[in-house]
Amino acid sequence: MKKQHIYELKRSAFFFILMVVTPIAILIFIIKKLYPTFKESNLIGNLILASILILTALILYAFLIKPYFHSKYIIDEKMLICKMGRFEKKVNIDQINYIVEGNFPSAGIRPALHTKGIIINYGNGYSIFLSPQNQKEFIATLMTSNSNIKFHNT
Repeated sequence: MKKQHIYELKRSAFFFILMVVTPIAILIFIIKKLYPTFKESNLIGNLILASILILTALILYAFLIKPYFHSKYIIDEKMLICKMGRFEKKVNIDQINYIVEGNFPSAGIRPALHTKGIIINYGNGYSIFLSPQNQKEFIATLMTSNSNIKFHNT
């Protein structure tokens, strides 16, 4: 049986506001704007408005709120798996070249919920930014799976 190590993401207030508070505020704003229309509209109009509101809520939940609360990093024997809600990125641990402590990059793959974390360089110049809660243990687990990984502490 495969041994899996599961790591929670470090979360910051900025991402909580961006991914949870803002969508809820948008929904409240839409409801407040549509409420007078609901009062004056007929049944068909109310059903259409309610459908739009429900669809908006589901989209916001699926793409912003759920990834905030249902995110984790999984390290098994050969793969690093980054899950954020419905999204998933896999990196073969044998292809990891080096790990650097760093800040949230302006480009690249960033399945992270904090602005401070680690940048993993893998393959032929690809990189991914992660923010594990227990960064030292996370790095040690990766280095146990691949002793060729270099770590650059900044």
